Amino acid sequence: MIPPSDVNAVHVVLAAVVLVAAVLALYAPRRMTAVVLFLVFGVLLSGYWAMIGVPDVALAEAVIGTGVTGALFGWVATLLPETPGRRWVSGRGLLGLTLGTGLGTGLGVALARIVPVSETTSPAAEPGLGAEVERALPATGVEHGITGVLLNLRSFDTLMEMVVLLVAVVVALAFVRSSGTASNPQPVTSDSGDAGVLEPDDDAPLLRLFVRLVAPVALLLAAWVLFAGSSQPGGAFQAGAAGAAVLILLHASRFRAIAPGTGLTALLVVGVLGFVAVGVGGLVLGESWLMLRGEGAGVVTVVLETLLAVSIGASLAVVFLASARGSRS
Repeated sequence: MIPPSDVNAVHVVLAAVVLVAAVLALYAPRRMTAVVLFLVFGVLLSGYWAMIGVPDVALAEAVIGTGVTGALFGWVATLLPETPGRRWVSGRGLLGLTLGTGLGTGLGVALARIVPVSETTSPAAEPGLGAEVERALPATGVEHGITGVLLNLRSFDTLMEMVVLLVAVVVALAFVRSSGTASNPQPVTSDSGDAGVLEPDDDAPLLRLFVRLVAPVALLLAAWVLFAGSSQPGGAFQAGAAGAAVLILLHASRFRAIAPGTGLTALLVVGVLGFVAVGVGGLVLGESWLMLRGEGAGVVTVVLETLLAVSIGASLAVVFLASARGSRS
């Protein structure tokens, strides 16, 4: 991140614009207007993260916080009826906005007093674990510190994150089915009855052309982000979210056969199983659990990241597709 001494007017203005976009998204009178403003907020926030030197967070915000989440919000906004007569800010909303602004300002002042900016930039401040990561990174087989930490030095935490994601998806699917909206779901197939055939409706030729142009490019971008994560910002989470965005785009543009029942759910456990296989393999070879070392560590890390990306992409896509499918039942 940039030091406080390098903060300029552009940073301050963009931060203020991000806050304004967030407030407008919260208090928009129409749901679709709120979704559009949420997307604007996400794009601005991604740009802000990139500006202050946190590209990994910027990528995650762009593809997950803005892309996939925005798609879910947009889908829900098209399903729920609009509330008539809503104003931009009602009396209760104005009270909430005032309280929120006051609490946020008070919290900021309190944090500034507890941890003064001068202490964070003082040469005597604690160096943290950056030096330790730099010393241990060559043994992990990758060049990017975040990838080395997430998939090697701190891989048990990442395994638990994948388990939490898997449990969340299972609970979401159970909720969709138990709500009664997705009872007796039918596989989504083409007119010829063959599942897995990408066949869009013929009443939107421009949309069909757009999807055919964008989807391959987005998949190539996801692959690049995945493999670039070994040496620069990127990795499994960003690539998996980009892959999920492609599936969501195909579904939203009415490409048939993109549904949880077409084998997509089988990919949910790939990431967790990959982690377990790496851990057991390390123990068999006499190494520590999930601590990759040696010449093959980089290759194993890339393979594991690929499995994680597939699992993450499938998880995000399945939740969206199951909800959308249930809403049509």
